[in-house]
Amino acid sequence: MARGVVLLVVGGSPEMIKRAGAQARRAGVADRVVFAGERSDPVPLLRASDVLVLPSAYEANALVVLEALACGVPVVSTRVGFAPDIVVDGENGFLIERDAAPLGARLAELDALDASARDAWRARARRTAEQHSWREVAARYLGLARSIEARKAAERSPGTRAGTA
Repeated sequence: MARGVVLLVVGGSPEMIKRAGAQARRAGVADRVVFAGERSDPVPLLRASDVLVLPSAYEANALVVLEALACGVPVVSTRVGFAPDIVVDGENGFLIERDAAPLGARLAELDALDASARDAWRARARRTAEQHSWREVAARYLGLARSIEARKAAERSPGTRAGTA
């Protein structure tokens, strides 16, 4: 872990945190790892972050990815949950294999950005999240419902059935 970098680990049971803390001490990085435990509101922690790392083997939906993007935080994630649907590799984050080497390479790439480039990444992350806001999702569902209704109405209208003219 590069000097000046602090790893904030959110989540995990007390037993998991205890094991991970021991592992951090053995690796000599315990002074740069903070175990925050479970949080009901991750937003303040996300806003204080430079990047969200989600190296999971499995996630049902990984809502934290969308929460991070909404806070303008680029995401480095394995292909879990809906991360592959919203993380655009090289635009608002990176999709990686579950391996330390590609994770480290992507984090180093983000760390090397100048302030202007970092701001651009944050803006792209927020724009992605805006496409998935409740308002946008509701509008897409309403549009889908209207198109289904229009198709059904057309099927019910005389002269529009297949084979008639």
